[in-house]
Amino acid sequence: GSHSTLTFYNAIANGGKMMQPRFVKEIRDNEGMTKEFPPVVLRESIAKETTIKKITTILEQVVRLGLGKKAGSTSFLVAGKTGTAQISKGAAGYKSGQMNYLLSFAGFFPAYQPMYSCIVCIQKSGLSRSVAPSSFRRWRWRCRR
Repeated sequence: GSHSTLTFYNAIANGGKMMQPRFVKEIRDNEGMTKEFPPVVLRESIAKETTIKKITTILEQVVRLGLGKKAGSTSFLVAGKTGTAQISKGAAGYKSGQMNYLLSFAGFFPAYQPMYSCIVCIQKSGLSRSVAPSSFRRWRWRCRR
């Protein structure tokens, strides 16, 4: 699902090191006691360093030159990829001709010194590939403010 996809993109952003997703760094109570949630390495390296660099360049070019343009920025480079999956509608499955689509964009930024990552998944009828990258762009803009 989207959780494992983002874990993969995070590994690319981390130079190949796959980390367990972490949503909370620490929790503090009123007395100042803290419960920490340290980072957990799932895999030290998912590929050779040269491969990770090539993938990052390709993902950056997808945003700069390809279908991911709407996720881009004029201030910094974004790396990411769009995705489309058909979802059958009704008991007739894919033969009915009626389809829903799961549109997605997963990425990280700044591309070569990543600080943030996100995946956007949108289910809709009809096909409009720019919806997910545009949503990523709005989210990315809020992170950088």
